[in-house]
Amino acid sequence: MLFKRNTSPQTYHVPTMNVLDLGSTKFMCAQGHKVNNTFRTAGFGYHAAGGMTGGRITDISLCEDSILRAIETAENQSGEVIKDITVGLGGPCIQNKIIKISVQVGGDIVEDHHVETLFQELLRFSAKQDKEVLYFIPQSYTLDGAMGVLDPRGMIAKELSGSFFVTFGQRMFMENIMNVLDRCHLIPQQFISTGYASSLGALLKDETVLGVTHIDMGGRHTDVTTFREGNVVQAFSLPVGGEHITQDVARGVGISMADAERLKTLYGSSIIERGDDQKILQVQMLNSMSGKQVTKQLLATIIRSRVEEMFEMITQQIKINILATGQRYVLTGGSSMLHGIKEKAELMLRGTVRLGHPTNVVGANTASMGPEFSVCAGLFALVDKNTQEVAIPKHTSRKFFWDRLKSWMYDTI
Repeated sequence: MLFKRNTSPQTYHVPTMNVLDLGSTKFMCAQGHKVNNTFRTAGFGYHAAGGMTGGRITDISLCEDSILRAIETAENQSGEVIKDITVGLGGPCIQNKIIKISVQVGGDIVEDHHVETLFQELLRFSAKQDKEVLYFIPQSYTLDGAMGVLDPRGMIAKELSGSFFVTFGQRMFMENIMNVLDRCHLIPQQFISTGYASSLGALLKDETVLGVTHIDMGGRHTDVTTFREGNVVQAFSLPVGGEHITQDVARGVGISMADAERLKTLYGSSIIERGDDQKILQVQMLNSMSGKQVTKQLLATIIRSRVEEMFEMITQQIKINILATGQRYVLTGGSSMLHGIKEKAELMLRGTVRLGHPTNVVGANTASMGPEFSVCAGLFALVDKNTQEVAIPKHTSRKFFWDRLKSWMYDTI
């Protein structure tokens, strides 16, 4: 029997912030309130990501049930029923891009409608690609080739160009996400990519200005986001994560996925240390009552191969000019807790590596302090400063969106 949730209006009370991280292996829900410059968690819940495989919904009833269980745990802690919610999404159906768009001004003064035309062109571009624009951030403008313009209005130019950090979602995937959230009686206010949200939850402001690459090592995919001068200069996702390490351990040792996950968590390492060949681990063989002894060296060898592959894939995709700057790196996600991951990353990425964790969240639950909570922490931050992000809620009208967009332009440009 699928889980049922009490949505009685008698118990309804709007909390300050509700966020939901729909990760590839785990769904996490958090409720929080801003206290000074810190977010304090009031409720927190998580559940295995049932009904979703490889970032795609494969069983909508099971997916609904998994979300509801995470939601109810958070609600029980906070005493508040969740309706409006900000959602983090990742996987192959979500794509971050830097998009540059130009419009002709004709030698006239740049006005609001010229800037608005840039945004409309961005939406038309996404429609041709059969994608939804989930949100976008204007990063800078260019007037007749002169780059770095922050506010083009009132200036004379022949051509106006804009550089935008944009998150797209495949149209049918977003329709199914909206469907499952509606079945959970949830009203999404914004959709944010988990990679970008995790960056904002774990990075320091100085890091984003000086230059940093954030690597969020999820269960089935790894998100990489590079910042420079406060802007995103590159973002991509790789189809490999912690669950692939677990699969390698299960195959290499001959044990179940559950036992492999436990073995990885308790004894796993991405580096081989002196004496590991003498350390014996007792494991239960798959489909057998008998046990098996393996060395810690064998376990580390299996894990190291996959971790090295992950970092090699990252270095192949990061732009050459970024690698040449002696880049800083910050690791988050469940796999960032592997023993030796920092040392392995520094060796392969040839830069300074920091293990990241939420920088702006406090709470009674210790899980809210770990690297896996970085997405929820970033979602809190985005909700708090959403006047700087242009989100397009699916349930709102286009008129509402453009009214909000114009208000945002007056406030932030």
